[in-house]
Amino acid sequence: MKALKTIGIVLAVVAGTFVIYNASIDPHYDVNRSLEIQASPQAVSQVVSDFTSWPKWSAWFDKDSTMVAAFPGSTAGEGATYSWTSEMSGNGSMEILDYKEGKSMTTAITFDGMGGSTGNWRFEATETGTLVTWGFSGDMPFFFRFMAPNMEQAVAPDFEEGLNKLKKLIE
Repeated sequence: MKALKTIGIVLAVVAGTFVIYNASIDPHYDVNRSLEIQASPQAVSQVVSDFTSWPKWSAWFDKDSTMVAAFPGSTAGEGATYSWTSEMSGNGSMEILDYKEGKSMTTAITFDGMGGSTGNWRFEATETGTLVTWGFSGDMPFFFRFMAPNMEQAVAPDFEEGLNKLKKLIE
């Protein structure tokens, strides 16, 4: 009986420590990466705003052979959607909330069981093409807050790889 009491106390201390730790963490994360592509802002934004192009350049499709994309409705521009299923990465969906050709795009990203995030894209004309910025921001749910400080490290390399593949595809 004494062993059960000791185990219960240890579990309560661990759970309490976890709750206090999570309560002390800022749940917000914001990751952005940029790359110049030698094409017009309109040309770049048209490729990015067409979800059927994402499997060709998004790093996540290369990293996860179990990822399958579905395009149930409109696939390009404002209101376009796609969803994915994956044994490794989980399931989710994305919708283009706002699209201004050659200027910007905002997406809503939903990860099943994990909540949502906002994706954002900026397309800025340069002397030699377009500076493309891909961003991702949101707030972690309480029990996942411990992940927020690591989002930069977890997502930025995939953004960099995706932007490089997008550059190669477009140029």
